[in-house]
Amino acid sequence: ACEGGGPPAELAAKLGALTDASHASCAGDYDCSCPELQELVGVCKAAGAIGSRLTGAGWGGCTVSLVEDTKVDAFIARVRDDFYAKRVSAGTADGARLGEYVFATRPCPGAALLTAKALR
Repeated sequence: ACEGGGPPAELAAKLGALTDASHASCAGDYDCSCPELQELVGVCKAAGAIGSRLTGAGWGGCTVSLVEDTKVDAFIARVRDDFYAKRVSAGTADGARLGEYVFATRPCPGAALLTAKALR
């Protein structure tokens, strides 16, 4: 998505579309989603995610969503309200632990192989 360059908003939209397509493939082609994950992805998209998909092993795992940095707080509040609030009321989610369920991170380099020479 990023190889061709372009304005950041255009690149984010391309990456979001790829994220959404990846989720659709996982859910439809590999049947590795579940109703709760489908609902969560829908809530994330409705809350303003540029793209959202299941991650981990699926079948009740979690999602990762791409959200503009200026919209993160509103996104988190809406996901808590629209997805988790009813689960807290039903006793299937712990309201005191919502910060562990919905949180923001920033992209960063992943794992790397460090050699002794690189550490000097």
